[in-house]
Amino acid sequence: PGDPIVVETQNKYFVYKMASILPVTSPSNTAVLDAIPKGAGFTKAGRYITLTTCTPEFTSKYRMIVWGTMVEERSRDKGKPDALVD
Repeated sequence: PGDPIVVETQNKYFVYKMASILPVTSPSNTAVLDAIPKGAGFTKAGRYITLTTCTPEFTSKYRMIVWGTMVEERSRDKGKPDALVD
């Protein structure tokens, strides 16, 4: 928790702060993608990111979920966010 997650697009950087993790869930658990994701600890709608991956590695038996909350949206012409230059 607290680590930065940076998404770079053609025109912007989106910086999120890692908020919580669900280490194991079934691949059919789509509630982790809800506007207020189940299991994330969020209580209201917001600007969140949901990252999913397979666990154990190289299998599709379970999913690990990581959530973050947006802390900055920056135009690329303003330079890289601090999370990328610190």
